[in-house]
Amino acid sequence: MEAKEQEEIYKEFYQAVNMTATTLEKWLKTEESKSVGWDSGDGESIGHKSGEHIIKILNKK
Repeated sequence: MEAKEQEEIYKEFYQAVNMTATTLEKWLKTEESKSVGWDSGDGESIGHKSGEHIIKILNKK
């Protein structure tokens, strides 16, 4: 992947993610976060799983 493509992906990601890793992590621990979105089949919503993945990305350098 070219550097320009990587920069564009990075820019789009940070425009779409409007919470810090800490704020998102706190929200994912709430009952509200667990009750919204589509169930992925194991009792956890797809959005909740995505949030956990986003935290991992945000914590990377």
